[in-house]
Amino acid sequence: MDKIKAGLLSSVVLLTACSSDDAFFEEVTADTGDAHVHGMDYVDGDLMIATHYGLLKKEDETWLHSTTNNHDYMGFTAFEEGFYASGHPEPSSDLENPLGLVKSTDQGETIEQLVFSGETDYHYMSAGKNTGRLYTALMDGNSELEAGFYYTDDEGDNWTSMPLSGLEAESVFGLSAHPDHQDQIAILTNRGLYESTDAGETVTLQENSEGTSAALYTESQFYTVKNQVFISQDEELGQIPLEEPVLYLAVNPSDAEEIYAVTGEGEAAVTVDGGTSWTAEEIIPSE
Repeated sequence: MDKIKAGLLSSVVLLTACSSDDAFFEEVTADTGDAHVHGMDYVDGDLMIATHYGLLKKEDETWLHSTTNNHDYMGFTAFEEGFYASGHPEPSSDLENPLGLVKSTDQGETIEQLVFSGETDYHYMSAGKNTGRLYTALMDGNSELEAGFYYTDDEGDNWTSMPLSGLEAESVFGLSAHPDHQDQIAILTNRGLYESTDAGETVTLQENSEGTSAALYTESQFYTVKNQVFISQDEELGQIPLEEPVLYLAVNPSDAEEIYAVTGEGEAAVTVDGGTSWTAEEIIPSE
């Protein structure tokens, strides 16, 4: 978990595209997959997981791994047309390190560098899928901004600083933006879960939220995981059968009863009844 400070931002735009003559995804094997997870979301209808070595995608009952652009994706978050991410390029890439803010509208086959390439690695970001707003946590200052929390409504052309009045935490390890209400965001910290409904002007610590490891807004629900118990709004539902803390949740946009949970180490579980019962799922085949 990383310490966070506070501050403000501007921009520069670079376009870098990388593609392959081969199929962009291939079936995951013990050799091609890597389970160090930095995010999970549905992108263009497909469940995708960002890892230290590229992207994983579920197609029917099969998990696939990207064959190129196998970057160390951090801050992975979906928006209406694709995903945003940050992190570090794979060793063979010509992209500047760190990646800064990047986006893809073709599930990672091509990557567009938006701002702060060569300067910033965003660990935590969350996009409002239907609002066009992107929330970020800037760990270290760059050429334009001091360290802090910001949001942008135009992919980095302009930034607004978030004061977060009321935040009393030593570390932050997650953000979740509401898909429809652009001023609503949840912030996961070592003290518990904070929520804001005024775009980060003020935040409120939710009661009995210490130990919450994951949070996700959907259009109609707010899901959290606390001590591996899945919670819908304030109702405790099923126990998720994973050893490591769940860090990321994703709800199938075609079936709200199907929800995935994944840990930082790549352990996954799925429910098909809205969170009451869970089944562990293998992503990376055993050797």
